[in-house]
Amino acid sequence: WYYEAQLSGLESHSCKRAMKQSDGNSKMVPEVCEVAISNAIISRSEYQKTDTPPKIQPLEPLDDIKAKAFKAVSQNRFNEAITYFSIAISLEADNKILYYNRGDLHFKSEEYEEALADFDKAIAIDPSFVDAHYYRGNSNYDLERYDLAITDFTKVILDYPNDASAFFKRAYSKAELGDHKAAIDDYSQAIRIDPSYSWAYNNRGNSKAELGNHMDAINDYNKAISILPNYAFAFNNRGNRYFDLSQYETAITDYNKAIKINPDYGLAYRNRSAAYRRLGQNVKAKRDCERANRLQGKKIYCN
Repeated sequence: WYYEAQLSGLESHSCKRAMKQSDGNSKMVPEVCEVAISNAIISRSEYQKTDTPPKIQPLEPLDDIKAKAFKAVSQNRFNEAITYFSIAISLEADNKILYYNRGDLHFKSEEYEEALADFDKAIAIDPSFVDAHYYRGNSNYDLERYDLAITDFTKVILDYPNDASAFFKRAYSKAELGDHKAAIDDYSQAIRIDPSYSWAYNNRGNSKAELGNHMDAINDYNKAISILPNYAFAFNNRGNRYFDLSQYETAITDYNKAIKINPDYGLAYRNRSAAYRRLGQNVKAKRDCERANRLQGKKIYCN
């Protein structure tokens, strides 16, 4: 069987972080928050840089260049915005916010190495810049450099001990490194801060399962499903736990629910195939295996 872990979305995080940096004052750091507000309304599929670099007047005032950068972000012209931020950086090389904003655009364009370079620079200028640590952690996280991600998320947690997202991300990183006991502790902290954090329940269940605690894992999946009734991942994962307990018919019931929610959920078809195979229902098992192969683009033999 295969289980599914849940990652979290982060589009509007930096704006919230800016609010914290200003102690709740309405005068937020303008460069940080303005970019965050723009990014929050742009979907992941739109993070593509299809525009061409702008023509720059060499003697433009710095404030005008910054304003053009923010305008380009608001209009989803990321390549142009990155160019403006680069010009601004050439004029004000010690401005951590400019590096952060350019790194943020690289991050959302899935250019993680470039993002890392900018966050590194922002942190070099100000080692206490928590937003830069957070997104550098996310960049390393997406590059599967989990040990480095953990270092940055730990910095965030030290400064903001009630940040559920940082605990969640650090937990996921620890789980990917095989430290499931420590991951469970962090998922539990995320849940303590946000009791409605369905993804944390799901992932904590996965780590408990890795440690052989199948019934405790089922309880976590139950909670995740109670919060998010159409949570296909959690149904799939709960099905896996019943599979582990040799309760194959119950497992199939959960796989059925996952597939009903998401008819293109290849992983659930593959897991249901394994359960059918254990019950001797080989025709159904082969059918699900072939469907999973089509959906997942794999060529696993289905006998």
